[in-house]
Amino acid sequence: MPEIAHDVYKNALRKECAIGDYINVLENSVRVTEEVRLYMITVIIEVHRIKNYKEETLYLATSLADRYLALLTILQKPSPCLIRLAFVCILMAAKLEEPIQPSFNRMVRLVKSEWNFETTKEEIIEMESQVIKLLDFDLQAVGPIFFLERYQRIMGVESEKSDQDSARVGCLARKIIRCLLLSSNYLRFKPS
Repeated sequence: MPEIAHDVYKNALRKECAIGDYINVLENSVRVTEEVRLYMITVIIEVHRIKNYKEETLYLATSLADRYLALLTILQKPSPCLIRLAFVCILMAAKLEEPIQPSFNRMVRLVKSEWNFETTKEEIIEMESQVIKLLDFDLQAVGPIFFLERYQRIMGVESEKSDQDSARVGCLARKIIRCLLLSSNYLRFKPS
């Protein structure tokens, strides 16, 4: 629908936000280091890979986790168990982005089998409730894939399935975005 594409893009630009670098704040109450955040993001990436979720699910999950931790820093509250937070955020993102709703019970089994981490369905539900409340039910976020696909269309390299050069450009851009996801230094930039 090209007639509304520009309006959709302008709306996305208005809604996007930079999370901010909550890790290098002097009075960091969440006590999350770059290494610990990297492990949390790696867990989200691994669950994303195992479950074969869409790209948007990955970026929404990391946004939920980072926005939650940034708000905890502002409120000067300690961080929760980041492994549990990672699983909760990927579960929440999958509920919003995936066509088939994920299962709490399957996630609990996955956590146990892949990471040897004991958690219960009730703990996951409680953490999900805490995230939802602190984010004030603002769960959607404009991620980098939306902007990447728009820029690919503008530059005429959106035909990744049929054009090798477009596929290379898309693959490289997605790899760069994935690398940026791993460092908290890029949290101060907007996804666009």
